[in-house]
Amino acid sequence: MKRIIVIGSVVMVLIIAGLAIGLTTRDKSNGKETQKTEVVKRGDLAVKINSSGNLESLITVEVKSNVEGEIEKLYVKEGEFVEKGQLLLQIDDKQIREDMKQAEANVSAAQASHEQAKRSLGVKDNQLESELQQQRDSVAQAKINYEAAKATTLQQISQQETTIQTTKENIEQDKIALRQAEISLKQAEITLSELEQTEKATKFDLDNSKSELERTKELFDKKFVTKKQIEDAQASYMNATTRYQSAQKRVLSQKETLQSQKETIDMRKRAVQMREATLEFEKKNLELLKQTRAAQENQSLTQLNIASTRLKQLDGNIGDEKDINRFSIESAKANLLRVQSTLNNQKERLRWTTIIAPMSGIVINLVVEEGEIVTSGRSAFSQSPPLMSIVDLSQMVVKTSINEVDMEKLKLGQKAEIRIRAYPDKSYEGEVVEISPSGQSRDNIIYFRVVIAVLGSPQELRPSMTADVDIIVMERKNTLLLPIEAVKRERGAGGAPGKRPAQSEQGASETPPRGTHYVMLAPKDKASTNESAEGIKTFVQVGVQNDMFIEILSGLNEGDEVIIQSSAPAAQSGSPDRRRR
Repeated sequence: MKRIIVIGSVVMVLIIAGLAIGLTTRDKSNGKETQKTEVVKRGDLAVKINSSGNLESLITVEVKSNVEGEIEKLYVKEGEFVEKGQLLLQIDDKQIREDMKQAEANVSAAQASHEQAKRSLGVKDNQLESELQQQRDSVAQAKINYEAAKATTLQQISQQETTIQTTKENIEQDKIALRQAEISLKQAEITLSELEQTEKATKFDLDNSKSELERTKELFDKKFVTKKQIEDAQASYMNATTRYQSAQKRVLSQKETLQSQKETIDMRKRAVQMREATLEFEKKNLELLKQTRAAQENQSLTQLNIASTRLKQLDGNIGDEKDINRFSIESAKANLLRVQSTLNNQKERLRWTTIIAPMSGIVINLVVEEGEIVTSGRSAFSQSPPLMSIVDLSQMVVKTSINEVDMEKLKLGQKAEIRIRAYPDKSYEGEVVEISPSGQSRDNIIYFRVVIAVLGSPQELRPSMTADVDIIVMERKNTLLLPIEAVKRERGAGGAPGKRPAQSEQGASETPPRGTHYVMLAPKDKASTNESAEGIKTFVQVGVQNDMFIEILSGLNEGDEVIIQSSAPAAQSGSPDRRRR
């Protein structure tokens, strides 16, 4: 019994172990990453902005009628090509021709009235001119008298002004002499001060010599000094007396000089005052001469004004009569211009009944038929619809709207690929020729209108066709490329392009730098099972990308094989530790 229990226990253990192994194998099979590889190749990469729009002709002209009337003949059909100047349609012109005949008759009558008014004016002008001549002579004589009156006292005034100028110059000379005398007075005062100091010094020396002489005499009387010493003292005293007297004389002489300078200054001042008084008198005399001259001139001017006034009165009366005649001529001329304008307008309206093509192109939107009444497109009260339009299909464009987020990439002259939905198997070349300077809001998004010219504009293209446009904003020629899904991006610290991440002691990769791109490079040596399965993590430097491919700037070489892991959430995170978990 115990043996059976032991055998049953062993069997249960084996079953449990088998289930565990099966579950483990199943988990590994389910979790195994399906892999595919891509080879680094060289090729061309283009970054594009996608948009849709409609074809339009660059030049579209609406054809309207400038006159009203019935369409007498229609010469074109919808879709027909016409040349510039080709006849499009004819409007009935019978009524307009009748109106033109009436306008021609009105012009003839107005020309006759205008000629009659011109001849009447010539006769009256001759009569009025003779009356004016006599009064003109009177005015001329008055002018001569006026000029003579102005010249009468001109010489006297000139002489008086010369005298005044001479007096001013003399005053200036006297003032200069006065300033020189004042300077001399200052110098004399300084010299006097110096001489007085010298006088005081010699007086002091004299007093000292006198005291010395008296002391020497006393000593001589007492027989304490020799006769020679007393003689020297007497000689010193005499010399001091002489110097003192000489100093007194110089002081006295300098005082006389100082007084003379003061008298000279007073004389100069009186001279300046006298000349200034003379100048004032001469100025008053000049003013009197000017007043006298002004009075004489005013009298002559008054006589001239009287003669001129009489001439103006006569001229004004004659002018009024001439104006009346001239007004008659102007009225006749204005009437002639008015009826001529009416005639020209009728001729223009007659030409407008024949409508011709303003440009070469295809006729579209033809909405009228023969016998239909059309209105004038020049009416100020209503705008008639166009009779037809002419488009130039040799210059087709696509007008589309571009989101503001792409405007930084967009530039004039960029090439574009255009696909017309009516011709899905064809592609057309285009070029950006216009970018709107301002955007418009639509669904809370700002769009800018962009015009792409269709280069060559093939004949099969028609206005309003739907077009898909790829604007090529950047191109890379012969560069290394990989599919976008082959390149991963992760955050953290890391290494240089082309290098494997450093390994820690436990074998885990150190965290790569924030924003680093990497690929799982397939090993060239298949000996390592783990590396063959997962690839070698290699950092790369990337460039531009489009919806499918990304540019590899460094880190890989042409021909390198890269593993793409399509079902590995842990691999998408880019963390080796999470893959192991």
